Amino acid sequence: MDISYTKQDTIFVQIASYRDPELQHTLQDLFKKAKRPENIFVGICHQYDMKGDEDKHLFEVPFPRSNQLRIDKVDYRESEGCCWARNRVQKLWKGEKWILMIDSHMRFEKGWDETCVTLIKELKKRDRNAVISNINPSYFYDGGVEKKIITTTLWFDANGIIPFGGPSYSDVGKHNEPFLSCMYSGGFLFCEFEVCRKIPYDKFMYFYGEEISTAVRLWTNGYNIYNANKNITYHLYKENIKNLELYKNLGEGFIPSSNLHKSQSQEKSVKKDKITFARVKHLLGSKKSRHNEVLESIKDYGLGSKRTLRDYERFSGIDFRKKKMREHTKRGIFEILQPISKLSEVKEYFNEKSLLCHVSFS
Repeated sequence: MDISYTKQDTIFVQIASYRDPELQHTLQDLFKKAKRPENIFVGICHQYDMKGDEDKHLFEVPFPRSNQLRIDKVDYRESEGCCWARNRVQKLWKGEKWILMIDSHMRFEKGWDETCVTLIKELKKRDRNAVISNINPSYFYDGGVEKKIITTTLWFDANGIIPFGGPSYSDVGKHNEPFLSCMYSGGFLFCEFEVCRKIPYDKFMYFYGEEISTAVRLWTNGYNIYNANKNITYHLYKENIKNLELYKNLGEGFIPSSNLHKSQSQEKSVKKDKITFARVKHLLGSKKSRHNEVLESIKDYGLGSKRTLRDYERFSGIDFRKKKMREHTKRGIFEILQPISKLSEVKEYFNEKSLLCHVSFS
């Protein structure tokens, strides 16, 4: 496979934005840092105040390349959450070869588009089912960025759900190539659009629990998730926000659309969370549900048939039913146990210092 980046390598960037002042700057940086900006098309579910001027500060900087933007405008009062918004964005695709899913508060390395394409093409030479997904390191208002490769530590919370977890770090340059991961991040996914066609975003989930459920859906559909071995994009985290007043509507953790915020009652927000928790548990086999609200269109957003849930548990070291995981899994290390269906024999290389496991196909 030719790994060069050409004009045929068009990229559809998917962004769900909830009243986010950083969106305008994200779009500017995205096109400015691209090697081939003409290859980039952006779909946005833009949720903001469409009935007044509460959100006029979201439009201080003109959006670039308007002919390459597809914007689904939604009044923020009508928002149904992050996953709902991401599902809407996927419908704006118009035939681009690749997709990049990101958040609305991001910065980019120069030539990010070429890096993404060459990385995935190189991976596909040995693993045609590869996708790239990882946590983004931080960017800061002074223009600085965090030069680290990040994996995630895992645990079960009080609701019996695995959140995305906290970061484990290693130095850039430590890894010669992308390495296998057991987790998916909604803040960075690069793959062919066919992946989204097979595994559409579950619009009936609210937010919390989307990433572990999507990781298992990817795995059981035969896709292998890789963590990039170099920095490509950067994310703004809540602790780094300069003016919290501008972001008061964004909710805990500074995640767009993670809450219904002021537009709907706390009671409804809590109900949506409970439905999502039950849906995730049903999907991952830890607690089956019979409630119609929990199971709505579940077959359209279920697990795949290429590999089993048990295969994923053995691969990741997670036991969803018992709510347990191996110690190395908690620290962001995972192992592959044999035999696992439709996987070649693997060699395992553990590095306790960096808390990473690099697995290569033999």
